[in-house]
Amino acid sequence: DNIRERSHGLESELEQSFYWIDTPDDMEIYQEDKEVSSPYNIGEVEGTINLLMWLDENLNEEKTVGVIAPYKAQTKRLEKEINTVEFKHLEIEVNTIDAFQGREKQIIIMNLVRNNQRKELGFIVHDSRLNVAFSRAQELMFVIGNTNFIYQNKGKLSKLYDTIVHLRGNAAVKRIEEFARVRQDV
Repeated sequence: DNIRERSHGLESELEQSFYWIDTPDDMEIYQEDKEVSSPYNIGEVEGTINLLMWLDENLNEEKTVGVIAPYKAQTKRLEKEINTVEFKHLEIEVNTIDAFQGREKQIIIMNLVRNNQRKELGFIVHDSRLNVAFSRAQELMFVIGNTNFIYQNKGKLSKLYDTIVHLRGNAAVKRIEEFARVRQDV
């Protein structure tokens, strides 16, 4: 709600200030995996890179970007991949949601990471931590995650479920493929 009316410089492409980027159900790359006890999601890492590349191509001014995730295994993979790309308009910081508390960036991209058959929810079940994550964006917020995983667990994930319903009503749920770009090594 705090960013609803703020200008972000991409209004011709993105009318809203808060978007859910939905990942496919039927692709294994978008299922979470684990490093020791810390989950990660390679599909969301690639989706984040594609979204960052799309933003960089479409922005005409420099923006600060926070890329956040609940798990260290995810942030390590995000940082490694982000460092392989040169961005002209984006000053990017990657960190866990908890480490980002109390700070803001113009654009926030949040990876939910969780998407599994075992219905393990982890961090995303805690509304207070989601509130922290959702309030870090000054101009534009993206959440990358699987909507069907949230729907299947809506009893325990009511805040995320309500967020998706609200965003769908505003045409602010996009498929991750809409931001896909062919990566070219720099």
